[in-house]
Amino acid sequence: MKLINLHSGTTLKFGGETVRIERIADFDTVVVSDGQQRIQRVPLVDILRSQENQGPASDAKLDPTRQAKVNAYAKAFANVLDPTNRNTRRVKEAANILGISLSSAYRALSRYDASGSIDELPPPTRPGGRGKSRIDPEAEKVIQHHLKTKHPGPTRVSRSLFIRKLKQALHERGLTVADGTLWTRLNRYDPGPPRNTRRNRSQGLPTKELLSAYYPATQRPLEIVQVDHWRADAEIVSEDRLSVIGRFTLTIGIDVHTRMIYCAHVGLHAPGSIPFGLAMINGMTRKHGLAERLGIDLTLPMAGVPKTFHLDNAGEFTGNMVEEACRKFSIRLSLRPVESAEYGCHIERLLGTFATRFKSLPGATGANVHERSTLEPELTAAMTLEEMERQIWLLIEEYHHTPHSALGGKTPLGAYQSHFFDNEGQIRQLPKFFADDINLWLYWWPVAYRTIRRTGVRYDELDYLSDELGPLLRRKDDWGQRKFEIRIDPLTAKHIYLKHPDDSNRWLKLDCKMIAMPDVSHDAVKDAIKQARAERRKPVPAVILEILKRQERNVADAKKLTKTAKRKAEKMRQEERMRHHQEKISTFGAAGTRPQPASFGSPSKPSQETTFLKESQVSLDERLAQISDEDIDNLL
Repeated sequence: MKLINLHSGTTLKFGGETVRIERIADFDTVVVSDGQQRIQRVPLVDILRSQENQGPASDAKLDPTRQAKVNAYAKAFANVLDPTNRNTRRVKEAANILGISLSSAYRALSRYDASGSIDELPPPTRPGGRGKSRIDPEAEKVIQHHLKTKHPGPTRVSRSLFIRKLKQALHERGLTVADGTLWTRLNRYDPGPPRNTRRNRSQGLPTKELLSAYYPATQRPLEIVQVDHWRADAEIVSEDRLSVIGRFTLTIGIDVHTRMIYCAHVGLHAPGSIPFGLAMINGMTRKHGLAERLGIDLTLPMAGVPKTFHLDNAGEFTGNMVEEACRKFSIRLSLRPVESAEYGCHIERLLGTFATRFKSLPGATGANVHERSTLEPELTAAMTLEEMERQIWLLIEEYHHTPHSALGGKTPLGAYQSHFFDNEGQIRQLPKFFADDINLWLYWWPVAYRTIRRTGVRYDELDYLSDELGPLLRRKDDWGQRKFEIRIDPLTAKHIYLKHPDDSNRWLKLDCKMIAMPDVSHDAVKDAIKQARAERRKPVPAVILEILKRQERNVADAKKLTKTAKRKAEKMRQEERMRHHQEKISTFGAAGTRPQPASFGSPSKPSQETTFLKESQVSLDERLAQISDEDIDNLL
């Protein structure tokens, strides 16, 4: 995972040599100098291309003692991780909390600035026996998770029952912690003020208070980003345009301070962790690759790591994947009160704006039954998923150039630019962002936990194996029944990634043992497993493969499919396009050439069948012309 920090004085590799950034000309141009003090203006896209497309990294060893300190260091340094909030007084306060010197605190911040990961805040553990943690880091992780999500709090849940369930969770992972330690952790944990829930709404925020009393004011971009899903008010057609496949899902985020669109993802996945993760990858990277894939020009300079995510209480926003990723990138999660859309007013207003604009698109469904009967979306739908995605990004581009009343008449793009540049040049450092490569994708992909067996790692009834699992399997006595973290590629079931227990940044790629496995997503595999059980068959790999091939044959016959199956076929086509985009990104660094956007409107060469029909038609006309009226009379 490559953190890109663009400010004067930064050195990086470009064009096979080390260059130094002299200044930032604008959002798309950087002035650099090489070792011979030669100055040149370089497009930012070229610099990003040189930093992207790296394989999974494995350069930072992880030790349990250091990992156990991460949460304490992250909490103490929370107010000074942003360089704009950093001063000697605040850094000294953080150092006093941790009991370290001021110089050690600044060294910790330097490690964070260079990596962008809070895992680098604690110092590396020195060789020797001192400072060893008595609790396994994996056990500490389980304890903290249960304290945050299942703490008894002021409810009538038995504290003894909580301890028993916590011990059971530890035992399932092959971990053991003394009862006294668990009780001490429970007694010392402060759950904070009671949060609003569906069962007891009176314990939440007062409903008669002003909203502004609870919604904080923002001072800079990326301070608060609101994200939500929306089932769009428009239906789309299949790629062959023969049938309507229904509505799609838009996952979108907005920066509260500038009203810039932070991220967006258009797809047929149901609202969940997969579209949310893909949207976050879009937000944390520059979007030049997206513009090239869609073949349009976009002005989307916003990219980086937000300080706070403001979300509703949907299950995908409170799961393990979001919690792990936010911890990794030091992002604060803020969940608004249940059933209180007014606390997400910025994102809700944005979705309302999109709903209004969608009423003029073909296939618009409207916002109610009356509008649906008037608009007739089944008859007017004409845009495919890819065309709709292109249209949405064009609407976003238009939105960025439209004056906004909440910004005093400024456009969102103008508000974002004026924060970093004025008439004389750059006035503030640009936010750090990440290279668009697999090291970033992994942290926003679905997460699961599995044990290592002689047959490999099993997920969705399929076994995944790699030669690198051998050394881990030989240390099975050390792991016991411990479950390892794996990441699931949402676009293909041909491989998964396992996090190495001894290396914080190393991921092992495990390939599916079934060589004939088609290039389908895990959603398709889950559907095949469900189909096998419905047929009262055991979902072994051979049965799954048979069902997948049968589904492929059914999908190929698009003219005879139902609307639901057509929707599934279009979803598979979108996943294929995204896999192709990932492959282009992964192979770009080795090829050394920039992928060109697809050309549109180019004349197509007539097929042989069309030429034959035209020639047949000409020969038939010539024969008819040779028949005289006398021949016709004799024939009659």
